[in-house]
Amino acid sequence: METGIKQETYRKQEAEINEQEKALVALNLGGLRTQRDKNKELIQNIGIAFDRIESLDKEKKRRQETSASLEGNRVEIERKQKNVELMEPQIHDAKVKMDACKEILDKQSDTINKFAKTLRQKLHIGDVCPVCRQEITSELPHEDELAKLVGGLSDAFNEAETAYKKLVDERNRLEAEIKTAAKNYQTSKEAFDKDKSVETAEQRVVAACKSCGIVEYDDATPTAL
Repeated sequence: METGIKQETYRKQEAEINEQEKALVALNLGGLRTQRDKNKELIQNIGIAFDRIESLDKEKKRRQETSASLEGNRVEIERKQKNVELMEPQIHDAKVKMDACKEILDKQSDTINKFAKTLRQKLHIGDVCPVCRQEITSELPHEDELAKLVGGLSDAFNEAETAYKKLVDERNRLEAEIKTAAKNYQTSKEAFDKDKSVETAEQRVVAACKSCGIVEYDDATPTAL
């Protein structure tokens, strides 16, 4: 009797186990695990795609800023070149004025010096001046004293020379700045033209999107992801 009860209990437990096994088979755990793994991989790939899209946006922004900086440098170089061109007539006029002042100063100085030399050779202390008919009681003025007679002309020449040199120095300074800036601009422009970082970043984004099932990358891609 007791054996029969045990057998009955076993059969019930066996039937329950069989039902549970059928239920497990119906759940398709293997397929669920596979799908879970695929979902995890897809989520990971989507994360990679977003990271690469962010990197692409940064590269585009950096390139735009570099382009704007280069354009600003180019405009500044042109501005300085224009200033140099505008200075040329000023420098020319300043040189003409300086040369004219120098010529007048030299002529007046030479005339006075020759006249004084002639007088000193002909007239001495005790002689009578042929012009004023007065007796000469002291030496005729020397060169340093005669120089005072052309003091105004000398001041005018010095002023004109200073103005001319100031303009020339300013032009030379600008030309040196232009030369340095132009060299730096050319180097930066060549590097900018050779830079393929944006294209490389775009290729990486396209590859990441393809791993997520998206064939082409465009503005709608982030929403699709």
